[in-house]
Amino acid sequence: MNAFVYPTSILTELYAKEIRKDIVHKNKLVQLAVFGQERVFSNVSRKICILILEPKGKHTESQVDYFEEGIIIKETRIRPLLWLHNHNYMFDINTSNISIALKNKVTKQSIKVGNVYYVNYGAQICSKEKGAFSQEALLGNKAIGNAKKCLRGTDIKRYALKWNNYYLNYQPKIMYGPRHPYFFESPKIIINKTSSKGFGLMATYDINKFYSDQRSICLVRYHFLEGTNLKMDFPGYEKSKCTESEVFHLALLNSKLIKFYFANFIATKNLQGDYTDVLPKMVRDLPLLLIDFSSQLENSKYIRLTLLANSMLEMHVQYISSNSEMQKNTISKQIEAIDKEIDGLVFELYGLTDEEIKIIEDGVAK
Repeated sequence: MNAFVYPTSILTELYAKEIRKDIVHKNKLVQLAVFGQERVFSNVSRKICILILEPKGKHTESQVDYFEEGIIIKETRIRPLLWLHNHNYMFDINTSNISIALKNKVTKQSIKVGNVYYVNYGAQICSKEKGAFSQEALLGNKAIGNAKKCLRGTDIKRYALKWNNYYLNYQPKIMYGPRHPYFFESPKIIINKTSSKGFGLMATYDINKFYSDQRSICLVRYHFLEGTNLKMDFPGYEKSKCTESEVFHLALLNSKLIKFYFANFIATKNLQGDYTDVLPKMVRDLPLLLIDFSSQLENSKYIRLTLLANSMLEMHVQYISSNSEMQKNTISKQIEAIDKEIDGLVFELYGLTDEEIKIIEDGVAK
C-alpha cells in the first residue's frame, strides 16, 4: 500500500479529473483522511487530504476519516465506484446509494441546461492586446462612448438584480471577450459566478438588455443568437426546442432540489467557507424538468410555478426599492412563503417521495 498527501483540490477540481478516474479504475482506495479547514503543515496554507491506495486492488468500501485539531470526529464508509457517476468524477465524500438514485430519478425526467441555452460568462472587458488597458478603462460610473448599462457579478442575487450605475463602453474590437450584443440584449437568465453560502445558485432574469461582466454567467436561448459569430456547438449538448419558459427554468435553478444537485454532484467547493465558483460548463450540466403539457395536473402546476417565480422577481424589486424596514420585513416573509411553495411544487413535479424530500432538505440545511 502507498500513502499520498494531496491538496484537497484533487478531490474536486477539473485539473485532477483523469487522476481521480485512474484512482478508481486502477487502484483500491483503502482509506481517505480529510482535515477540513485545519492546516496540517504549519508552513503550508492549503488544505490537504491523505489517500492510502492499494495498486490494482478491487473496490468494495473505503474508510473516510474526518479530522479536527488532530482528532477523528467522524468515521464513515463509502463506495468509490459511485464517484464515477459524478461530474468530472468528483470525489464527493457524501455520495451515497440513495443520493445517486435520487440523481438518476431527476435526470431521467430532464434535459440539460446546455441543450436549451447558450451558456457563457458575461463580457471579458480587459484588452484583447495584452496590457493595452485594464477593465477600468471601459467600465465605470460615467456613460461615455458606446455606453451600456452593465451589471457586475455582485449585483446578481436570487431572483434579484441591482444596477449600481456602472456603464460599459462597449468596444468589441478591442475587448478580450466581447461576446455579441444579442447575447446581452436578448431575454436571459443571469447567474452569479460565486455561489451563495451552502453552494446554491444565485440566478435572476433580465429583459432590460443589461450587459454584464465576466463575474456573471448568462443563459440565452440558442435561437436568439442565430447569425452571430458565437460558437454554439458544444459536444454532448444537442440543441432542444423545449417550450418551458425562462421564468420556469429560473424557479428550478433557484430551488432546493437544484441546490442539492449542484452541491452534491457538480460544485467543486473550491472557495473558503461554504462557497464555490460557478462555471459555464457546470451550469450546462444542470437538469431542467420537461413538462408533460398533455397532463392537466402537470400543466396547472407548471403555470402556478411560473406565476410564483414572477412574483418572486416582482417582490425582490419592491424589497430593493423600499426604504421602510417594516415593509421590507413584510416582503421578506412573503418571499420566504413563496420560496417554500416553489420548492414544494418542484418536488411534486419530479414525483419525489417524503424520504427523498427529507434527504434534500437535510442536505441543503448543512
